[in-house]
Amino acid sequence: MSLTPITLTGHAQKEAWQNKALPPVEQFGTDVWSIPVPFPDNPMRYLLLGDGDAILIDPGWDSDAGMDHLVAGLRQAGLGPTDLTGIVSPPISTRTIWGWPPGCARRQERG
Repeated sequence: MSLTPITLTGHAQKEAWQNKALPPVEQFGTDVWSIPVPFPDNPMRYLLLGDGDAILIDPGWDSDAGMDHLVAGLRQAGLGPTDLTGIVSPPISTRTIWGWPPGCARRQERG
């Protein structure tokens, strides 16, 4: 079996992983952003853009530090929390998605 070579696009991510540090927000192409937040063993969160949608992949758990990093990363991408049109969260973390369904107090206070 022949494997396709992997192309590294997240150079800052790789360096941060090697140094056990939180990487900076990083844009890959035009429609994918990496927005790291403090989270044990896996700080990476991704923002996918396209056709007027902004989808956040796995926002992490509910903490002030995590929310601050997430909102700052969204701002670097030119968005705010209310611009998100969807959130994809693993089933195991249904209590960790910042309480962001429409009308949630935390979502409203972060705007």
